[in-house]
Amino acid sequence: MDALDIAKHDTVHKDPNLSAHEIAKRIGVVYGVLNNKVNWSCETNELIDRESIALQVVTGNDSIIRETCRILGGEFVPNDKPADIDVTTAVLKATAEHGDVSRAIHDALGDGRVTAREAAHINRQIDELTGALQQLKTTVNGIAEGPRPVSR
Repeated sequence: MDALDIAKHDTVHKDPNLSAHEIAKRIGVVYGVLNNKVNWSCETNELIDRESIALQVVTGNDSIIRETCRILGGEFVPNDKPADIDVTTAVLKATAEHGDVSRAIHDALGDGRVTAREAAHINRQIDELTGALQQLKTTVNGIAEGPRPVSR
């Protein structure tokens, strides 16, 4: 089991808004088959790329692509989206996400070791912090005054 296995499993089984049965229905895969495809101990069934993408689109959870990029030595960076929140809210959100990262690390180190599941959770928290910081950056850039013409 590695972080990619955990991301696949959690995308299906830990969505706050959709049950695993509903996710399977929306991507057009029988629940039992999807459950086996995201079960890290079942090596005979794997998600195909289109199913993985569909999972991420349906759930809005991009942890699979983030882990894939991390394995390949890179980082997933979503496109900048126009900010829909004010600067104060963006700062508070980033601060809260920073606290979540700290809490996840503190909890993981409670027993003196970090398991693969704990590392995946910490990475998800870091990704959420990165997203909040990117949103803050976009918000600040959105309110910044544009370039002023140079007078001669």
